[in-house]
Amino acid sequence: MKNTLIKLVFTLVIVFASTASQSEQHITTSVDRAWGLLLGDEITVTVNFSDDVAELDSNALPQTERRYAAWLYLKQVEVINRSALFHYQVVNVPNKTTYITTPVFEVSDVNGKVISIPEVQLSIGPLLVLADGQRSSTVELKADHAPILIKDSVLKERLKSLIISFILMAIVLAVWNFGWRPKHRQPFAQAVHELSRLRWQRAKKSDQAARIVHKAFNQTTGTIVVYQDLEQLFASKPWLLPLQLDIKDFYQHSATYFFSPQAGKEQDYASLLKLAKACRSKEKLA
Repeated sequence: MKNTLIKLVFTLVIVFASTASQSEQHITTSVDRAWGLLLGDEITVTVNFSDDVAELDSNALPQTERRYAAWLYLKQVEVINRSALFHYQVVNVPNKTTYITTPVFEVSDVNGKVISIPEVQLSIGPLLVLADGQRSSTVELKADHAPILIKDSVLKERLKSLIISFILMAIVLAVWNFGWRPKHRQPFAQAVHELSRLRWQRAKKSDQAARIVHKAFNQTTGTIVVYQDLEQLFASKPWLLPLQLDIKDFYQHSATYFFSPQAGKEQDYASLLKLAKACRSKEKLA
């Protein structure tokens, strides 16, 4: 009985050894780079299966996105036709150049056949290159150095020139808009400007718009213009002739509003602005 058990055990050992030997003959492995690896480098181990291996069972593949042993991190496993690609990344390095091996995995095909993925030898190197006989514990790291200051004198001069130019330009624009330009603005141009500003004023006199237009006519002729002087106005300023009907209506309405015992209706702001703009267009062509 004892001899029978011993024979049975030896038989099983031989069978398992034969199976392992056969499974190893089912595959060939290669690596795209086996030496000179440093921290962060990526490598790909390619495993090619023979024709008697069926399609691999995806559920039997090793777990990805995890670290194996001290050196390698398995990022991805790709199965392409009759090959499996194991993508690793070096996540740790020793103090001196060392030979390591990839993990040994067991996978199976859809028929349940177990296949062992053998290890592959790699060479990885340290981060620091040490002199002969020097130990990593004796390496002295350089102290933090003071930051290198950038010469900013040129930039400061340019910035100063830019600020001065901006200030001068602002002064010129202010003088132009609030000094020289209004002073040299033609009468009806000034009237249109004042009427436009009047539109946004909350508190204003009812006859203020009409007075602005009268002022423009007075400045155009250099004297006070009343209804009886309109013919002289058109004779001295013939460019106003195309607007004589509108101008006469304006003066008639003003005479009624300002000088009649019973004051008439206030002139419409929109019509006054329209008249001023029409006179301005003729003024520019004069």
